[in-house]
Parts: sequence; structure tokens; C-alpha cells
Amino acid sequence: MTLKAIEALVSIIFFSNKVGMLVGKKLGWVLGAIGALLSIVYFYFLDLRVYMLAATYLLHPKNGIWKIKWGWTILAATHLGAAYIGYAKNQPMFPHYQIASAIVGVFGALKRY
Repeated sequence: MTLKAIEALVSIIFFSNKVGMLVGKKLGWVLGAIGALLSIVYFYFLDLRVYMLAATYLLHPKNGIWKIKWGWTILAATHLGAAYIGYAKNQPMFPHYQIASAIVGVFGALKRY
């Protein structure tokens, strides 16, 4: 599998994960776990070891930013940061989906508060 294919899968799966979480579907959690596994490989090839560690954190079922009051807001901010790094690494698809996920995070924050 090429890096471009992994980038596409991670981008689409994580965006779908956020939409699923927003509308309250359990499939969102499953997609999040699949996306986290793929993102470990993706970030490894981009030499982003810190993001690899963050992705492994997402795999633990008791973890997640959804358990804290400002979870959706933090989600939006971290996705904007990931978009910036994606642009810096010259990734054509990943940053755009990160921005889209940040927008979902804003809707999640508005829905929650």
C-alpha cells in the first residue's frame, strides 16, 4: 500500500469517525479505532513519532477527549494543528480532511454547549 493510499484512508476514515461521533453512532467509535491503527503506520512513514504515540492513545477504550467538558473544542484545535503539519509535510489530502474534522468539532461544541 502506498503512502498516498494510506493518507486517503486515514483522512476519510477519521473524518467519517468525527461525523459518526457527532450524530451519536457507535460506528464512529469503530472507525476511530481503525483510523488510529492506520494512522500509526501513516505517521511512521511521515516521521511524526509524536503523532504515532497520540494515535496509540486513541486505541485505549477508556481514553478520549469526549469525556471532558471542552472535548469538541480541543478536537477542533488539534485538527487545525494537524492540518498545519500536514501542509508542512506536503500531504495533498490529509490537511483538508483535518480542516473538515475541525469544522465537525466546532459543530460538536455548539451542539454540546
